[in-house]
Amino acid sequence: FKGSVDAHRKKVRNNSQLLLNEIFQRQDLDNDAIEEADKLMKKAAHVTEEILSQAIDIFRQNNIEVYGAPYEADFQLVEWENSGFTHGTISIDSDIFLLGSKMLIDSLNVEKLGNCFIYKRDDIMSTDTFAPGSSLWTNDDFLVYCGLQGCDWIKRLDGLKQKRIEEFMRYWVVCVDNSSRVKLLDELALEIKTQINARTFTSNAKASKESDIEHCDKFSIRFLTYLQLARHAPVIKVVDGKHIVAPLNNIDGSSSWKELLRGFDPMVSFYDCNDVKDFYVMRRWARTKQPLRRLRRPVDPIDDGNTLPHKSIINFCKVSPEILPTNALIEWLSYHGIPVPKAERGKKSCAK
Repeated sequence: FKGSVDAHRKKVRNNSQLLLNEIFQRQDLDNDAIEEADKLMKKAAHVTEEILSQAIDIFRQNNIEVYGAPYEADFQLVEWENSGFTHGTISIDSDIFLLGSKMLIDSLNVEKLGNCFIYKRDDIMSTDTFAPGSSLWTNDDFLVYCGLQGCDWIKRLDGLKQKRIEEFMRYWVVCVDNSSRVKLLDELALEIKTQINARTFTSNAKASKESDIEHCDKFSIRFLTYLQLARHAPVIKVVDGKHIVAPLNNIDGSSSWKELLRGFDPMVSFYDCNDVKDFYVMRRWARTKQPLRRLRRPVDPIDDGNTLPHKSIINFCKVSPEILPTNALIEWLSYHGIPVPKAERGKKSCAK
């Protein structure tokens, strides 16, 4: 599911860039075109390796530690809490809490004296916050509840109501074996599939219907895989002074890590690595096994032996100033000796 989400996001970025290129070709831009370009630029934006490496340099110059993860950063952040490396996690992603975060700090606003929401796991899980009887749930029970609600790793069944989830949980917590739980999941998926087939869809929504039915057909397998991933997600741990890729929580029983994740082998990219410390300290990126590509500074058009600050050179023949972000215009104006008073730092003033 996460892979399909990433693929969809990439498609949106590419399509937005194509539409943006069409706007760039226009000679005259009206207000509607400028507004549309502004929206498309946000949709087309993507954090590249070059930008990432630039950010890491700035953090380290300011004595801020930066570390990497073998896969999802969420997994590594929870491992840090479990190991005592951190006390909590600052994030707007509630999946951190699902995975086991002990203290989630959400919506932190550093400009307003640190205003934020703090969610302490022990306090929340000791009350019936999520459903009647949820204070008695185990960590695994909570993973089941979150999966039914839908998250980054498992899509919610279409039309599944909160009341039905609470009813499902009452049966789940008293199941004593895996086959009974699989049966519960299959029965739930069949119930939702029957409801979907009973609904009337427009011709435009038929593809969505087919996707939802396919999800019902494969739901129990996908759901059990999600549970194992959430329990045993790949992270970097330090064992006997050596950095290794290991499960978030230890694996009990005879099944291998690969078997638990239904054929996905978290170690496939790391079998040839004796120590993954380089990936952890970001000397190399785990995704490519190579150092992060550097963001090259623009070359001085007058003296090609010199480089210039970023955004000091902008080809306004290709990109109209009315379209560019305000901060890019301010930096370009500052570099060229045209300071902009705070009162005039709106996009229209800068572009003019």
